[in-house]
Amino acid sequence: MFVDDKFFCGLAIDDVIKNSLVAGMELTEAELSDLLAISGQNAMFNKALVYILRAPRTETEIRRFLSRKKDCSTEMTTRIIERLKTMNYLNDEAYAKMFAATKHVKMSIRAIKHKLKTKGIADEYTTAATEDVGEQDDLAKTVAEKYLRYREYDEKNLQRLFRYLVSKGFEYDTVTAIIADYRNKREINPEAREQFNTQFDEYRRAREQLRQAKTEARQKKRKFKTLKKKLAGEYQ
Repeated sequence: MFVDDKFFCGLAIDDVIKNSLVAGMELTEAELSDLLAISGQNAMFNKALVYILRAPRTETEIRRFLSRKKDCSTEMTTRIIERLKTMNYLNDEAYAKMFAATKHVKMSIRAIKHKLKTKGIADEYTTAATEDVGEQDDLAKTVAEKYLRYREYDEKNLQRLFRYLVSKGFEYDTVTAIIADYRNKREINPEAREQFNTQFDEYRRAREQLRQAKTEARQKKRKFKTLKKKLAGEYQ
């Protein structure tokens, strides 16, 4: 949009039609001020839209994003959010369902609820989204197996595992059952644990030998480069 042959602001075609703008028409200062505000809001809306298109966002995340823009007032933020909702770019209920459905294979239900809360999702949406998620016993067992992969099944490590699983948000009953299962394995099959310990000791020795070999190789490489430079200098 140009005023007196000078660029004034940019407007979307919808705003041009809505305000019945045509070339050569006269506008008051108040009308120009309103059009300038519309232009600024459109620019801020486009920034918010790009932010959403990079990854799904919640209403709270959009509010935080716009609050960092110095030219975006609280009133403008509210209008932009309502526009995003109308266009279905912003939907906290749908976001909560999508998040729970994709994250439950990696995160506990409690962790999912906590994460959604930090994103500003209402409790009712969080509860509804996590109700359809099934039992997470298998996930808890997988996490426990990774934790104990190179550790003894002794009481000290099992207590640490208990605290670790609880900190990850798994239910108390689930964690207790897993710990009991590992205690049974330790008591029923001590020979397997002894074999594991032997192999693990061999693994640690081999890893240390490899580390030493790499260190020696680096040292020899440095000596070789030094000698190479020295020889090159003698033949110049």
